[in-house]
Amino acid sequence: RDCTQMEDDGTVVERQSSLDRKMTSMKRLATTAFSRARQFTEEKLGQVEKTTYDAQFENMVLRSEKTKQWTERIVKGIEHALEPNPNIRMEGYFYDKFDRKRPSRMIPVEELGETMINAGGDVGHTTTYGGYLQNCGEVQQRLGMVQREFMTTVIEKVLNPLKRFLTEDMKTIQKERQRLGVKRLDLDVAKNKARRAATFEKQQLAETQLKVAQAEFDSQYEVTKLLLERIPDIQASHCKLLQEFVAAQKQCYSACADLMTGAAAQSKSPEPEIQPEKPEMPKHRPRRAKVLYDYDAASEEELSLLADEVWKSHHSCRIFMHFLFL
Repeated sequence: RDCTQMEDDGTVVERQSSLDRKMTSMKRLATTAFSRARQFTEEKLGQVEKTTYDAQFENMVLRSEKTKQWTERIVKGIEHALEPNPNIRMEGYFYDKFDRKRPSRMIPVEELGETMINAGGDVGHTTTYGGYLQNCGEVQQRLGMVQREFMTTVIEKVLNPLKRFLTEDMKTIQKERQRLGVKRLDLDVAKNKARRAATFEKQQLAETQLKVAQAEFDSQYEVTKLLLERIPDIQASHCKLLQEFVAAQKQCYSACADLMTGAAAQSKSPEPEIQPEKPEMPKHRPRRAKVLYDYDAASEEELSLLADEVWKSHHSCRIFMHFLFL
């Protein structure tokens, strides 16, 4: 029973000690947060001085901010160019956010092509109009395939790297800059404590805290500076991404131009059919006649005829009684 009581007492003491440590830690955090807030407020009111960064560092910060802002706008512009419909863009965003496959959907030019093909089949592909509709619809669908390849290339080779820069590199830079801002506030708080120290003991304590704050600030400053110095290299890589974008556009538009050139050659207006010329009919239609009976010419102006003979002449005949006209 005594041993059990001792174990219980030890557990209670350990729990109490753990609780005290937590309370002390929370108190220290609260004091630090209050000191930072007070320092920040006094800086805004101009009541105290603050540590400033050198001009080179400020220029690097400004360059990183401009790179971030314009990259965000370029990403939005490319997304709008690839998909003008904001509802579909928002739908794709949620599918990507929850790591789900996007549903297959035809782009507008493919829908137009399908409509033309269906219309041509309904009208009749053997007719001139129906054939034109189907040919034009097939061209529109091939244009859609070219545009899909262009969109896939741009997303993989341009958009995704730009987004990775914003979500990874730029986020790391901003996080380290925030830490540097906190370390700067701690440094200025330590400086003000050292100035306001009334006794020798407080002065020594404040100077010790100042040295620690200065070392932490310098370390964070170097880390942030190294990250900011990568911005020129990142901009150079973005130039290569833009070259990929232009190359993809060139390939897409060239393929579209080839398709349309071939389509224009196939879709020339049909020439009107040339009707064969009809032979001119003679002024006097030739007449055919069959001889009814034998006849001996009575003069030089007459003809001798035999029965059942067939005669054809373009001139009128004087002796009608000897012929049966056919």
